[in-house]
Amino acid sequence: MNTNLPQVTKSPTDEKVPVNGAAQFISKYENAKWAEWHFVSPDGSKDLDYKQAQNEFKTMVIDGGYTKDLTLKNIPEAFNGWKVYCRFSNDSGSVNTEKATITVVNDMAVPKVTKSPTGETVQPGGAATFVANHEGAFWAEWHFANPGATRDLTYTDAAAEFPALKITGGDQRILKLSNIPAELNGWKVYCVFKNNAGTANTDAALITVQGQGQAAAQTTGFQGRWADETAGKCVLTFSNRDESSRNVDIIWNNGANERICWKMTAKAQKDDMMIYEDGHTWTETYTDESNYTVSNESYGGTGSFYFSGGKLYWYNDQTHQETAMIPA
Repeated sequence: MNTNLPQVTKSPTDEKVPVNGAAQFISKYENAKWAEWHFVSPDGSKDLDYKQAQNEFKTMVIDGGYTKDLTLKNIPEAFNGWKVYCRFSNDSGSVNTEKATITVVNDMAVPKVTKSPTGETVQPGGAATFVANHEGAFWAEWHFANPGATRDLTYTDAAAEFPALKITGGDQRILKLSNIPAELNGWKVYCVFKNNAGTANTDAALITVQGQGQAAAQTTGFQGRWADETAGKCVLTFSNRDESSRNVDIIWNNGANERICWKMTAKAQKDDMMIYEDGHTWTETYTDESNYTVSNESYGGTGSFYFSGGKLYWYNDQTHQETAMIPA
């Protein structure tokens, strides 16, 4: 046995693509000087190097024919059933990877989500597992969304944002988190399933990190009057209801003669965060100081209030608007 031959450490895997779609094949090696991809017909009668394959399939784009990673674009239907493999060579000889089969389909559908993750409640430093499932996906990627839904991080970005957090399975259907920091409280995770036809997102699952400050936030943090820090048009008032909920009244002045009003009950869900699901809103238009008409009345609005960076934030699910508030 010639021990100086190249060593294959990774072979390419099968790919399923739509007509005119794209695919990437990745291989790895040790002790090789050269790499060359080959293309084998479905019946095995043809074994083409990448230049011969380019001549055979003139509309298909082939990139990386002499590298360890091969990318195919504009794959024609006639390429269905062909196989690819990489040949690694050095001065002592050559070795081949395993073959990967390309399946080209006319009616590929976007992935279908069959299971979304569910919320988890943990203590600081704890662990949680989130499970998602699909039909028809080739890849998975977990995302993290902040409490106001103003930031969306991939799992790699989340690892940089929360250095102490350990993330396992960020590119798989099961996500495992450990050493969860208190700062992750109120964030949500969801999985994006992908194939060559498109993407599908699961529902988001809430991460609740319980801490010593939760009771104080429920009884003292959400209390009193707050005003928006920029325009000064919005005034929000929390008043007591019970130890885990607050009555909330909001007035937004649109001008001298009009204001929009909200009334809801906010319930504590986690440390420094409350949500509401029974929002009642209406518009008051004044003809003088004491006379006004009511219009645009609606019920059932949803949203949340949460603290971040010493400020109170109000997020309205209907308008997707986030308002920063300071004590009034």
